[in-house]
Amino acid sequence: MLKLSCAAAESGVDTNIFLEIVSKMLSLLAERQSEGSIVFVRHVAIHLVEEFGLYHPSSRGREMPLRFHRACRSVFECHGLVRLLDALLCCAANCLSETSRTVEALFECLGTILSWSTHCFFEEEVVEDECSYSFRVSGILWHTLLLEGVSVPGTRVTVDSLLRTWYSEGNLCGFLFNPVSLVELICQFCGITMESWSVSDRVNYGDRFLSLTCFVTRKLLSIAGPCEDARTVLPLAISGVRNIVENLGDIFTVHEVLSRYVSELSLFAKTLIEFDSRFPDDDGIMAALDKVLSCLFKLLTMTPCYDISRTVVAAAGMEVFNTFLSVKLSNAHSSEEAEYFSDTFTMSHLSLLGHLARSDPEQAAASLCLSLEALQRRNAKMEQHPSGSDRLQVQEGIWLVLKIIDAFLADACEGEEVSIPSCFTGSFTSGSHPVVKIVSTLMILMQEVVQNLPVASPALVSSLLEVFGTFIGVYVTADDGDVAGKFFFAQECIVVVSYVFNALRTFSFDEDVALAGCRVLDISVKIEGVAFVLRSSGILHTAEEMVTCGQLFYEDVRGRIAGFWIRCISGDTFSERIVPVLQTFDIHGTDFTSVDVTLCLERCSSLAGLFVSLQGSERLTWCFGSLTSLCDHVLSVSVCRFYEREVTIRTTELLLQLFLTCSVALHGEEVMWVLSKVRMTLASVINTIAEDPTWSNEGAEEEQHRLLKLISRLFCEVSRWVMMECTLPLELLHPLGTHVISSLGSFLKLFNEHSLSFPELRESAFAAFQLCAEAFTRDFVSHTDSRVFLLTLLFALDDESVDVQRVGITVAERVVTCLRDSGLKNHELFAQLLSTILRSFLRGKIAVSFSSQLARSLTTLCGCLPPESVELVLGETLSLCPEPKLTDIVREVMRVVHECVVSEGPRRQAVLRSLDESIADGLCNIRSVLLA
Repeated sequence: MLKLSCAAAESGVDTNIFLEIVSKMLSLLAERQSEGSIVFVRHVAIHLVEEFGLYHPSSRGREMPLRFHRACRSVFECHGLVRLLDALLCCAANCLSETSRTVEALFECLGTILSWSTHCFFEEEVVEDECSYSFRVSGILWHTLLLEGVSVPGTRVTVDSLLRTWYSEGNLCGFLFNPVSLVELICQFCGITMESWSVSDRVNYGDRFLSLTCFVTRKLLSIAGPCEDARTVLPLAISGVRNIVENLGDIFTVHEVLSRYVSELSLFAKTLIEFDSRFPDDDGIMAALDKVLSCLFKLLTMTPCYDISRTVVAAAGMEVFNTFLSVKLSNAHSSEEAEYFSDTFTMSHLSLLGHLARSDPEQAAASLCLSLEALQRRNAKMEQHPSGSDRLQVQEGIWLVLKIIDAFLADACEGEEVSIPSCFTGSFTSGSHPVVKIVSTLMILMQEVVQNLPVASPALVSSLLEVFGTFIGVYVTADDGDVAGKFFFAQECIVVVSYVFNALRTFSFDEDVALAGCRVLDISVKIEGVAFVLRSSGILHTAEEMVTCGQLFYEDVRGRIAGFWIRCISGDTFSERIVPVLQTFDIHGTDFTSVDVTLCLERCSSLAGLFVSLQGSERLTWCFGSLTSLCDHVLSVSVCRFYEREVTIRTTELLLQLFLTCSVALHGEEVMWVLSKVRMTLASVINTIAEDPTWSNEGAEEEQHRLLKLISRLFCEVSRWVMMECTLPLELLHPLGTHVISSLGSFLKLFNEHSLSFPELRESAFAAFQLCAEAFTRDFVSHTDSRVFLLTLLFALDDESVDVQRVGITVAERVVTCLRDSGLKNHELFAQLLSTILRSFLRGKIAVSFSSQLARSLTTLCGCLPPESVELVLGETLSLCPEPKLTDIVREVMRVVHECVVSEGPRRQAVLRSLDESIADGLCNIRSVLLA
């Protein structure tokens, strides 16, 4: 009611009435009253802030347009928020009538005010980095409060001094409070900044609050050992430091400030590393360490390369790096299981430590190599006790160093090409180059591991393979790779590939070893000259034997080795050597009932692996004729065994990889063959999962989800290929589109509310829905069973996720545009789409940011339908809603839609903008009514 009383003409705010409300609120806050009255007034203040700040969906409606709410939030931010904050802090500083209940209400009210920026609703308020807290304020009142403090009898006390006193004494006016509430306040104050501040103002404010948040952190660290609650609050306290680093970074241009707080951060990091070893599973400790390392990394990137300040940060970073190595290598965390080591730190720790170490790459490389050499010496002394826990601890230490080396050498950017870090761009011809020094040490380690593979941990073996995969991928095959680096690897490639083969043979069913080993093979074969070196070494005979000897490997490994062999063997003997190798991928038999299930699984996975390894190679075309007959036979037999769920999954994996590899490399009839395999096998897979009741059993849920995600990806990849790569004429593409859309309809029917509650599965299904609609729009529109698509569209528009809603909006707009451009009038699908969009609008869940797309779609649909049809759809939709207020909102929107339809030229554009606003207002008011 207070907010609505401020309404002025043209959706504005009556400033006089608003200032009266604020003035009355301030006088109530300052009065000495009973405990109950004070608590009540402070809760009124909370609701006032939440209402004007649009904290809740209901506050964005109230049957008022968004222009009014925008004006209310703006005027309150400028003239209300700081006054309330100042008044509350004055009450607390002067201890006016406080009790335990009023203190609790005070903290709640302060927290509500300072969380203003986290409740951004309008697009222009949203910050780019959602991970950092930033509250940008302006005006003389904020300036006075933040830099001069609050009034107490005879003087002023700064806000940080007030908060420090409360934290030190553990009470406010003699009454205890929850310390977490105070730490949250301190963290929020650390995120406040003013654009108008000079550097001296920023240093003044930032230095004081840095001192405060570091003080709190030291206090928490001093009791974190015996106190679990303190460990939980630590990340919040350090977030205050991060907020200042992010928002007031220029204060660190003052060398004294930088030196003081880098020293503090270094101390925090080293203490937390010690705690991390004592409490390896403590989420609070790990999160706090992550934040401290992030702050050090941020400061390192902020300082110029040759500035004296960078030397300070780099020295602190290396101190932390060496502490991490020292502490971690002197503590065992294993569960006495040789298969895997416990991951006692987050991967972000490793990434940040790797970046910090790059500030002094020579020293870091020396430390890593010394650590490896010391561990190797310890390991050599334990050869008499291969199963002892001491040996396991040493292997875990080596594994840890290898993980750090991997992060040190390059950033982990899956799916992206990674450049060589700038600190390593020197020539590899120097033996003192940090990377050369590390890789030389790793070569020695590799030889020792090979000699003791039976007693080595697969975790250690795979981590060594990962490091070599990173080295080859970044320093050898990359565009900016060093020529000397390529030469270096060419000399050692036989040793590395031999290690891969030994590891795959020894740990033939370990997933991590398989993935890391196959990555090394795939990358190595792309290096110029490596195939020739390998041919002359005899190592390819080992590869051929591994493919043909009958040994079983993890999933697609045998096919990956075969692909590596195919890409390396001499072209002169290719045709005669390829046939016997490919024969080992066939299922020799025509009666599917006599074929062992294990054989089906192995053949599907191995063939999939073969296609993975041949991706981008001209050798694919050399043996494509043999591969087609292989795939025809394996797929035909496998399809007949679809009553085995794993066979269905592996067959779909084969089909996906077949398409990914062949669609971009082949043309003409060869591509048509690939598409025929996609059509036939996809239909069989979807029919199987729809008709076989065992897929719906509770015990089969994981397998069902794996298969559904694979099918989703296949839909997505086919659609992307059609939109970006396909050169086939439309008449040849039409059968594919018809089949894909038909299969998509059957596929979407497999989902229900339960299966769509799994985020990854839901995301994959809606991605398939959108991409298929975009790639095959005409087939999508003309599909005979449109009901499943309309239901999916309605579900998407009603989803809580904005990303899923975006899918619904995009598909709706695409289909509406296609229908309009087709020249059809009064098509049944127009009415169905209009009904779907109106039903969703009536539920009020669509994000306001989609108002303009909704406006376009509604205008187009209503423009292609006669008025009586629009009215009929509207009447049917509103009949489902008994609430008169909602009916009025929808009718008002449709009135503007009709006005837009009959308008032309500039007038139409003006009405369309009005419709955009009307839809946004309508959505907010519908939510307000539904929440009332």
